[in-house]
Amino acid sequence: QDLMQRGRTMGVELKTVGLRNSDDLPLRVDLRHDPDQTCRGKIVVCHGFKGFRRWGFFPWLGERLAAAGWMSAVLDFSMNGIGEDPLEFDRLDLFARNTYSRELLDLEQVVDFVRKQGPAQLPLGLVGHSRASVDVVVRAAEDPSIPAVVTWNGVGSPLRFTARQLEEWAQQGRLEFTNARTGQKMAMDFGFVTDVRR
Repeated sequence: QDLMQRGRTMGVELKTVGLRNSDDLPLRVDLRHDPDQTCRGKIVVCHGFKGFRRWGFFPWLGERLAAAGWMSAVLDFSMNGIGEDPLEFDRLDLFARNTYSRELLDLEQVVDFVRKQGPAQLPLGLVGHSRASVDVVVRAAEDPSIPAVVTWNGVGSPLRFTARQLEEWAQQGRLEFTNARTGQKMAMDFGFVTDVRR
């Protein structure tokens, strides 16, 4: 682990930790807690499609959980498209190759890391926003020691695309999306569909 940043806001301490996954890709985690409170448990928060740990409400959520006595860990999946700049999609090559299987491996590594922080016996829960609802439900189903799962605006299906989109995707090998925030064209390889079906 590589401690990259330390900060402190309203009694909440922030450590940004850089892990490396099995593909030697960076796996970044914003770990927050309030050292003046007894820790109630640990919560790992996962972003959804076109999301990242520093986007939108995720920093606020991490702060609020920590201020309420939880250790919060908000992660960037390793292939979410975010590179060295924590606010920019500058690794669209990784974004294109991302799959649920890859995210589940990342999540398993982060869960193992967070369990080792502070008292080991504390309960650990998962929060998944949007597409990450699939990741947290599957992870909890595979690990009965996780007592709580929250999905926030979760998807109704892991493959929520129209038949026409899937046909185009199969023919072209990738499906393109426009990022409404940045205007960037972001593509996903058909390997995502193959992974879901498998």
